[in-house]
Amino acid sequence: RLFLLGLLVGWIQGSLEKTWSFGGPAPDLLLLFLIWLGLNGHTGVGLWVAFLGGILQDSVAGIDLVGLHSIGRVFVAYLPEWGRLALVPDHRFAGFLLVLGATLLQAMIVISIRQTLTPGDIWGLGVLYNWGFSIILNGGVWLLLAFTLLPDKKSEYVT
Repeated sequence: RLFLLGLLVGWIQGSLEKTWSFGGPAPDLLLLFLIWLGLNGHTGVGLWVAFLGGILQDSVAGIDLVGLHSIGRVFVAYLPEWGRLALVPDHRFAGFLLVLGATLLQAMIVISIRQTLTPGDIWGLGVLYNWGFSIILNGGVWLLLAFTLLPDKKSEYVT
């Protein structure tokens, strides 16, 4: 069920990116879902959702380089496993830190690939504004969801 839900979130993410009219990047719901999967011990499902959900997202959004986001999302899906080293006791705050790191990591991967395949496409202050807005938006959505939907519990990452 989580796999199918992940594909649905990928489709919604692509639709959101296609219809987003507020300027700047759309909130990255698929990234947030991948972090949630990883925090709850579903990294295997997360890797499949990252790959196939990213391809579905790019296809629906009409992005020229289909599969571009899935490459970055595979790294993002495994990021909660690396988060075990962070030793943050609060589950919600650990997720917030992972969302911030994942947003930057995914943006660096996607922009590096786009610059390699289509030089001069994205660069300069536009990248910095895009990163900053993405961090604020994704972090804000995570905090909103974390403090309304996630239970208050200690992270299982702390030993």
